[in-house]
Amino acid sequence: SEVRKDINPQKRKEVLPFSEVWKILDRLFQQERWNENINVYSYSKPGSTTSWGGIWQLGWCGGGQNTLAMLLQGNDETRQRALKNLETIFAKTQAPSGLFYVTGDGNEFATGYQYNETLVRSQGDWLYMAQRQFQQIESTGGNVPPSWKSGLRKQADAFAWLWAKYEQFGQFVDVETGDICIGGSTSGAIVCGGLALASQTYHVPRYLEVAEAAADKFYRDFVLKGYTTGGPGDILSAPDSESAFGLFESF
Repeated sequence: SEVRKDINPQKRKEVLPFSEVWKILDRLFQQERWNENINVYSYSKPGSTTSWGGIWQLGWCGGGQNTLAMLLQGNDETRQRALKNLETIFAKTQAPSGLFYVTGDGNEFATGYQYNETLVRSQGDWLYMAQRQFQQIESTGGNVPPSWKSGLRKQADAFAWLWAKYEQFGQFVDVETGDICIGGSTSGAIVCGGLALASQTYHVPRYLEVAEAAADKFYRDFVLKGYTTGGPGDILSAPDSESAFGLFESF
């Protein structure tokens, strides 16, 4: 951090309190992102696009992540919507492999690619953030439906299987079979955190073993070389910041 400040000296500016930022975002999501017809928080304003990627995305900054903030800070209506959103994910979007379809129109879900490819980063985002939401629900006296927990465990198992077969998570995998389509990269950076958390959620030591082995490989193959790759789905394997902060969160 000291080197960064030498290169680009900046002083923090208190522009807008986080509480006001929350009000702005909450108003946006409740008024212009909630789709009552399909019970999901859309990626864009409902009715504004027919593109599946513009209607629903699981990972990245999509509907599987945003609801954690709503469970933490939202009012009763917002929290109920967040729970409906989670139910839609578990009821409609899980593939036979245990992974999840990451795009859709609310009624149908798929990968958005010709050969069933799904970005590993999006899958890892969901594995990690779903458990964070489980924790929040339970900490406030709620119950996580058994179907949600069993569904997410299938995804954790899919990652453990993937590691056992390939000793990597890859960048794109076949959502139907779990097999790697395009290997390499640090796309699965946050998967390490998701599996480490899953070892506690499900009391499965194997998840932690895989998480530690994968984190060590990421460190040796990428961090020591000064870059990470595979976070965004649209820049091939170019170095990026998103896989870096995913790996930081896992560490």
